[in-house]
Amino acid sequence: MCDRLKKLGYVTQIWEHSHGQLGRLFMVELAPFDNKSKALKAKAEVEKQEHLEAKLITRN
Repeated sequence: MCDRLKKLGYVTQIWEHSHGQLGRLFMVELAPFDNKSKALKAKAEVEKQEHLEAKLITRN
């Protein structure tokens, strides 16, 4: 998935998380965006391209 997203022009980072009930989970983070509008546009594109539900997370 990261390779496909990189081909679309995104900078990606993958995080592994060990969940007590679900086991190993992998989270793919896209590079920070200039504004929320750009992030929402990328979210919609990723959901359509990858056929999954993406989450928008903001950092302070």
